[in-house]
Amino acid sequence: MPLVTVDGKQVVPTIIADKPLDADASRLHPVTNSITGEAVHYFESADAKAADQACNAAQAAFQGGAFEGGWKRATAVTRRDILWKVADLFEKRAEDLKKAQKE
Repeated sequence: MPLVTVDGKQVVPTIIADKPLDADASRLHPVTNSITGEAVHYFESADAKAADQACNAAQAAFQGGAFEGGWKRATAVTRRDILWKVADLFEKRAEDLKKAQKE
């Protein structure tokens, strides 16, 4: 995920319903390297408006979402297949994920 620059800081964007929100510099918090204590990048805490948007997007995904009928109406087999696909992606990208956590 590409970072955005806000007031000279590299920030992980808040994304809701596949759309990044404009970051508010007053709500930025550092993500620090546990070994060096240095700020690696920043994240933004959500305000009430962003939380409301996220809840609405989650409800929409549950009801309809990215596939026919949405998660609510998905069969156990469909849900299982999706979770297996996610697990496969995590396994394939394990080294990348480990590296990202150390940076």
